[in-house]
Amino acid sequence: MKRLFCLVFSIGFLMLLSGCYYLTEGCNLINLYSSAKDIDTLLQKPDLPKDERDLLLLVKDIKAFAVRELGLKDNKNYTTYVQINRDYLVDVVSACAADSFTQYTWNYLLVGNLPYRGYFNPADAQNEAKRLKEQGYDVYVRQVDAFSTLGFFKDPVFSFMKDYPLYYLANIIIHEQTHATFFLNSNVEFSENLANFFGNQGAKQYLREKYGEQSEQYTKTARFQEDLTSYQLLLKKLRNELQAVYDKNEQRDLKLAQKAETILRWKEDVKANYDKYFKTPGFKHITEIDINNAFLATNMNYSARLDLFDELYRVCGNNLKKVMQVVKDSKGYKGDIYAYLESYIQNARNRAHDDQ
Repeated sequence: MKRLFCLVFSIGFLMLLSGCYYLTEGCNLINLYSSAKDIDTLLQKPDLPKDERDLLLLVKDIKAFAVRELGLKDNKNYTTYVQINRDYLVDVVSACAADSFTQYTWNYLLVGNLPYRGYFNPADAQNEAKRLKEQGYDVYVRQVDAFSTLGFFKDPVFSFMKDYPLYYLANIIIHEQTHATFFLNSNVEFSENLANFFGNQGAKQYLREKYGEQSEQYTKTARFQEDLTSYQLLLKKLRNELQAVYDKNEQRDLKLAQKAETILRWKEDVKANYDKYFKTPGFKHITEIDINNAFLATNMNYSARLDLFDELYRVCGNNLKKVMQVVKDSKGYKGDIYAYLESYIQNARNRAHDDQ
C-alpha cells in the first residue's frame, strides 16, 4: 500500500520545458540521469551486492516480458541503474477548484496542459502547494516512485526499488513503459488510465506466468486487485455525490459545507462497512486520508475509465498485446479517443454475435 496512488506520473522531461522550472528541476534531472550505470555491466561484477543483482535481473526479466507478451516498446528504458539516497523520486503537486472538479494545469511544450508538476526538492513542492492554496485551490502533494520521459531519455531503475514486492516493481515498469509506447498529448486521463490498466493487468499476468495461478504470489495479487477495484469504485461514487453538490444552484459557502458533510459521511460508511467492501486489511487507512477535490480528481485521472479498458481487454480475448495494437491503431484519429474504442468494442461484439 506504500504510495499506492502515486505509483507513476509521466513528468520527467516536463521538468525541462518551463522557464525557471527548467533551471532547477531540469538540472536535477540531468544530474540524476548522468549518474546512471549500465545494468549489463553491473551484472558482470562479481562483488555486486545480492540485493542489487536480484533487482537488476528482475528488471531485465520484467522488461523482456513487457516487450514480448504485452507489445510494449523495446527501447533503452530500464537498462541503467541509479543509486539515490532517498526512498522515492519526486514530490508532485496537483490542484483543483474547491467547489468543482476543474483541475489546475501547467502548460508544457510538446505535450500541452497537464494537471501536475514535480519537484526533486520537497520544499519547492510545498512552496508551490502554498501558493495554490492561497489562491483558494484544493491541493494534493504526493511522493512518486518513478516517471516516464516518454523516450526522450533512458529511464533508469533506482536503488530504492530493491525492497519492492515483485508485483509493485512489475507494475511500475509496465506502467511507465506503456507511456513510452503510447502517450496522448493533452489527454492525461486517457494516457494514465491506459498505463494504469496495463500496469495492473500486466503485472498480474507476469506473476501468473512466473508462479502459476495457484501460487500464493498470484492469489495475493488477485485479491489486492479486487480490493483496489472496490476502492476506486468507492472513490468514484464519492466524486459523483460531490458533483451533484457542485451542480446545485446554491451559494459557494453552502456547497463547501455540503462537500465536507458528504466526505465525512462517505468515510463513516467505509469505516462501518469495511468488511463488506474489502477482502483484505490493506485499505483500512483510507478513512484517514485528507480527501479533497485535488485528491479525487487525481485519482480519477488514473481510474475513471478503467471499465472501458476492461471491456476492450475482454473483446480482445484477454490479450494485452492485442489491446495495445488497437490503441496504436487509433493514432491519427481526430475525434474522441474513447468513442473510437467504444466503437471498436461494439463492432467486436457484433462480429462475435454474427459468428454464433
